[in-house]
Amino acid sequence: MMVFREGQKLTAADLNQMQQMLLRSIRPGPGIMIQPTGGGICISRQKDRLFIDEGGGGGGEGYFVPIVAKLPLIPIIGMAEVFWASTQYIAGGTGDNQVWRAYQGQTLWFPTQFRTDRIGLPGL
Repeated sequence: MMVFREGQKLTAADLNQMQQMLLRSIRPGPGIMIQPTGGGICISRQKDRLFIDEGGGGGGEGYFVPIVAKLPLIPIIGMAEVFWASTQYIAGGTGDNQVWRAYQGQTLWFPTQFRTDRIGLPGL
């Protein structure tokens, strides 16, 4: 953090450093994306992804998962997670508003947060 004394003269380097510190100090909340653009920033909404907060303190420790109306195909390689939404969140949504996970080689998606009456077949 930069601290200036009353009457202190500022140089161009001081002002440029202040701008960089300000840009680094802005933290996006859930569903918000911040990207540098030229000498400024662009703040936009992430309408097709959900932020999973792993840190619990809002410190940016987490990741985004896609919000889907229907479960996609099982990944060929690795693991995938999606937020399978109901019509409450997305048009045509058939899900139960929770994160579902699938690994390569599996035939079904599995819920990660609570029990459900949904079956994790791709395309449902």
